[in-house]
Amino acid sequence: MDNAAYNEFLRAKMNLTEDTGVECDTSEINPLCKPHQVDVTAWGVRGGRRAYFAAFGLGTVVLRAVKLGRTGVGIELNANYHKDGVYWLRRGEGEARMPSLFDTVGVK
Repeated sequence: MDNAAYNEFLRAKMNLTEDTGVECDTSEINPLCKPHQVDVTAWGVRGGRRAYFAAFGLGTVVLRAVKLGRTGVGIELNANYHKDGVYWLRRGEGEARMPSLFDTVGVK
């Protein structure tokens, strides 16, 4: 899958959860925050039960969420870490879709 196709795949997954939080006026967020921090903070407050990890690194926390059938958002500014994280998340998504031995219990 090329990057454009993968980005479209990710975009399609972004609307899986409903907003359960409260509206957030971005002017009320600490003015020392960078623009991407303001956006992430507003997204989290509006969503309610959301978690985000601004130090994405290799994406291990988001990967665990994916393997549990949840969604996660990671932000990584280092291109090498981002590339590695995308690699591991793609593998994790494949593993999450793969049935386990427990899925075959009761199958005839």
